Amino acid sequence: MCIFTGHVDVGATKIFAAPKADGGQYLLYQMVSSSATSVAMILPIPVPPGTPETSVRFLDLKFWPEFFQELATIFPRQPQDLSLRKRLLAPFLKGDRRKLEVFEVGDYVASFVPSLGDFSRLDDQFRLPQTTWDQLPGYSEFGFAVFQFASGTHRMHPVAFEFPRRDPKNLFFPTVHVHDGRVHSQARFDHALYCQTNLAPPGWECSVGVPCDMGGDVFQLERWDESYRPFLDLYSPVYRRKMRGTFANRDVVVGGEV
Repeated sequence: MCIFTGHVDVGATKIFAAPKADGGQYLLYQMVSSSATSVAMILPIPVPPGTPETSVRFLDLKFWPEFFQELATIFPRQPQDLSLRKRLLAPFLKGDRRKLEVFEVGDYVASFVPSLGDFSRLDDQFRLPQTTWDQLPGYSEFGFAVFQFASGTHRMHPVAFEFPRRDPKNLFFPTVHVHDGRVHSQARFDHALYCQTNLAPPGWECSVGVPCDMGGDVFQLERWDESYRPFLDLYSPVYRRKMRGTFANRDVVVGGEV
């Protein structure tokens, strides 16, 4: 899941990570969420110190809402896990001091916050109190991708962006949970993590096919913007780790060199 600025119920979280040839990383993220008020989702990212705010590029994947559903088709089929996801999906089954730049990327409004000190450049409702950050000292030198959500229940297309990595040898998955302003040592996970890398992560499941075997007609090149295609290698396997249950409340890092 991730860090939210208000109370939210979250389930069916899916994250895809892949390295960039220039040492950066692609990150795609999708979930089902429900909240009574407008909230922001904050994804910490380990960028190099001093990364300028123009260094993170957001990708609009509104044209590909079923990315993760299609990605799952190259793995062996397993029984559905019914839990929080069933409840959250029910509505759909029924049918400087300058302000930070804001980007409209499909169904989202997004910003890159270069450092903790730059959160003051966001609207108050999309910030976390300092007492929460005091419980997360490991993020003092991180940057942050921030996505704004309206109130209600949402199952939207994946958010996607690319960022420079502090350590080009690792792929980073933002999985720390903060949903109520407090940081718990253990958290309930409902995650499927995916990655492409030249070194298979220990304990991760390898796909039985490659992305060009995925369903749909998404690989017809006329549906792709040239700048989006590189995040997925169509002819290399994908690795997956399912995390469902209670785990240590921390981010996941795996080796991820090009």
